[in-house]
Amino acid sequence: MTKIYIVVGEHQTTPGIRISAHKTDDGAQKRAAELVGMMLGDGPFKVKGKTDPAKWEVGLGWLQERFGAAHCDVGISCIELED
Repeated sequence: MTKIYIVVGEHQTTPGIRISAHKTDDGAQKRAAELVGMMLGDGPFKVKGKTDPAKWEVGLGWLQERFGAAHCDVGISCIELED
């Protein structure tokens, strides 16, 4: 069985949805961390630096408290394909 990890992100101030596909969960976690880091660096907060892939959900929660979950989100889902 082949797994594909899909990362979907919506920026709090930039229109559009970002979608990417990854072969590994680690790759998806890194991309999710990049998206959260980008969102933290934009807007009035200007939080700089890399977001730890193991802790990106903490940064996302912080953003959602300020902007609402309907306006900024990042999620990872896994699709399993039969070989």
